Amino acid sequence: TAILFRRCLSACVRPVACYNKRITAAVLKVVINNISSPVLLASVYMPVNDATEFSDSEFEDVCGSLNAIITDCNVSAFILCGDFNYKFDSLRQKTIDLYMNEFSGISADKHYLDADSFTYVSDSHDTVSWIDHVIVNKAILSRLTNFSILYDIIVSDHRPFSFALEAIASVVDEATNDDVIIL
Repeated sequence: TAILFRRCLSACVRPVACYNKRITAAVLKVVINNISSPVLLASVYMPVNDATEFSDSEFEDVCGSLNAIITDCNVSAFILCGDFNYKFDSLRQKTIDLYMNEFSGISADKHYLDADSFTYVSDSHDTVSWIDHVIVNKAILSRLTNFSILYDIIVSDHRPFSFALEAIASVVDEATNDDVIIL
């Protein structure tokens, strides 16, 4: 997993030590509604759902790691994106919901997209499914705009999400201790 950002924003991005190879995370220092609001951004790759005890155990381990990262970062908002390898109304969704309930987590993709959306295409089976997700806390849900799936971008069997976060990147000028806004 990876998080890419423009070099000019590097002062607003703090990488987070995750200790789990399936998660890459960073805290973004942004201003939302004129309030400095650190936002955790995490890229997640959950294990394939092959119905084995190992994959279920590893899934729960990643859920626990996400829970710990959110807690340890002490952020006001979070955005967890990636290949979660679960379909809506599955046991895996119920598992992640249990872990995210403490933080008022909600599926932004389900909130913003049509029910017939899909993120995964199996050319060999000629099927599609929705296994990639964007999970956020309710505090930031309304700040996401232009939410879509980029169906015409084909770089793998997964289709990427696209959305914007209505926020302003912010850093503190260490000499004056004043906020400096980066646009």
